[in-house]
Amino acid sequence: MSELQNKKQRVQSIDLLRGIAALMVVYCHILPPTALGDESLLSLVLNLLRNEIFQRGQLGVALFFIISGYVVPFSLVETGEGGIGKFVISRFMRLYPAYWASMIAGVWLIKTNADSATIFANLTMMQRFLGFENILGVYWTLSVELIFYTLVAIVFLAGIIQIPRRMGWLCLGLIGTTLVFAAARRFFDIPLPAGSMIFMSLMFGGAWLRLGVYRNKDLWWIVSIFLAVLMAICWLLYYPDKYGSP
Repeated sequence: MSELQNKKQRVQSIDLLRGIAALMVVYCHILPPTALGDESLLSLVLNLLRNEIFQRGQLGVALFFIISGYVVPFSLVETGEGGIGKFVISRFMRLYPAYWASMIAGVWLIKTNADSATIFANLTMMQRFLGFENILGVYWTLSVELIFYTLVAIVFLAGIIQIPRRMGWLCLGLIGTTLVFAAARRFFDIPLPAGSMIFMSLMFGGAWLRLGVYRNKDLWWIVSIFLAVLMAICWLLYYPDKYGSP
């Protein structure tokens, strides 16, 4: 397979994963609630998929975050000279026009009662950091993306993305810190941002894998350890008696 064909194959694979993730999220958002008393086999299967398998769309969102980690940092690396400026412009053009269109459609269809200050804050996509609510609940993922983009720019300037060993230490540091944060929340009720750290771990983990410096047999144990630690973190954070939901 030529280099061009190999590159095309990778892009097609990523697009396929994006499609699967999008279908998971759409399925979980459009599936109507089960009618009271409906215990048919179809209803049970549909709700099993939505609530237990797809985790009400969270599985698809996690897959999107991994894909962002796999793709976004290297769009910056490939820009070469003047990379940060080009990176900012490309991210802006990729996100904001579609985001503004979704806001207009959302406000028109849902007829939200949000005041003008909330709407203006949402136009910036910085509402989480400005102390305002999301007009549409699904916008919460965008604040995670913005944090990731900022960190990507920082680690690019620090020369970390370009060096596999440094990326490896960054990922280990992230997942280790997340484990500590999760334990602190579980046992001492310290409100550390363990959830956001999980997302960063997934994203930079995807970037680490993109470097492709590991043999397949090594990837098995590397990914297995990463997933084992991630499962431990999720267990530590799962105590709905305290926070009301997993």
